[in-house]
Amino acid sequence: MRVAWLSLLGLAAVVLPVIAQAPILEFRIAKLVETVPQGGHVTLALRAENVSVYEADDLEVLLLEGTLALAPVDPVSVIAPFEVATLPLELDVAEDEALGPAVLRFEVAYTYCIGELCYQVVETLDSTITIGEAASSGPDSSAVQTAPAVNADVPVASFREGASVWQILAPYFIVAAILGAFALGRLRKGSWGPTALLGLALIVSFILGFQLRQDQQAQSIGAVLCTSCVGIEEAPHAEPTLSVASRVVIEAIDQPIELEFFTAAWCHACPFAKAMVQQVLELNAFISYREIDVEVDRALAEEAGVIRSGRTVVPAVVRVDTGEIIFGIEDLEARLLRLLEAEE
Repeated sequence: MRVAWLSLLGLAAVVLPVIAQAPILEFRIAKLVETVPQGGHVTLALRAENVSVYEADDLEVLLLEGTLALAPVDPVSVIAPFEVATLPLELDVAEDEALGPAVLRFEVAYTYCIGELCYQVVETLDSTITIGEAASSGPDSSAVQTAPAVNADVPVASFREGASVWQILAPYFIVAAILGAFALGRLRKGSWGPTALLGLALIVSFILGFQLRQDQQAQSIGAVLCTSCVGIEEAPHAEPTLSVASRVVIEAIDQPIELEFFTAAWCHACPFAKAMVQQVLELNAFISYREIDVEVDRALAEEAGVIRSGRTVVPAVVRVDTGEIIFGIEDLEARLLRLLEAEE
């Protein structure tokens, strides 16, 4: 029974960090023009909105499918919490491009960190552009149809969808209902009118809040406050030092153990984890490891469970013979000892 419980806990330790990871950016591609002539040029606008309280780092865009040529897209280094960035996707259309709809599939990738764990998210976005015939003659026959350029540094308000009439008028209605409730309460004491007006104002407030996604923002902020109070958000930066008791356990290992350490350049906590693993290696020659960059060897990272469904979690240490894996650096010394003591 104890072994079964330990197995379940081990499985949860592997799966939960990956399941808990969720995208923090929401994307939309705006077509600034609908039809582009053969041999023309078009600029799409990729809107990326951060719906969390975490910073999104190193947003990059690639064209996965489509015959149009995509100009290099400058990556966005940081998108602050609840902010919006726009990226211009400049595409050239060949003169012999087939007429009709042209399907485009983009890949977007970015990273973010929550305390000691860093994640990479990779998503695909689809869009369609209609290719029309090129002008056959005339002074404008060689003209290129180009959409207005989009500045990636445009502030949030410049690219938000326009607010509806309902969203504009709702706050005024809420204020008027509250003031009316107080006035009616003073004129007609004991009347149900003030209660009805206040109730209606409350309902409208809830509906408006959900439309503006304030519930998601509150949930994200609450999650951060809850984790911060127990120290999860504080990732150690000092050089790790193994305790005397841990050193004794590690030195006593008398069987070969191979570890795989998965890291990435964008992982803030990986240097701390790497330093601790290297201290373990110095204590016992039976223990060996190899460092794997998830950006270089994604296939191996997927096989080990570090990448699942396009989601990457690092730092991660894998014991090769058992397949057991640990993520992050919280309580890393104790979890690393359990990993080394695990039986086949």
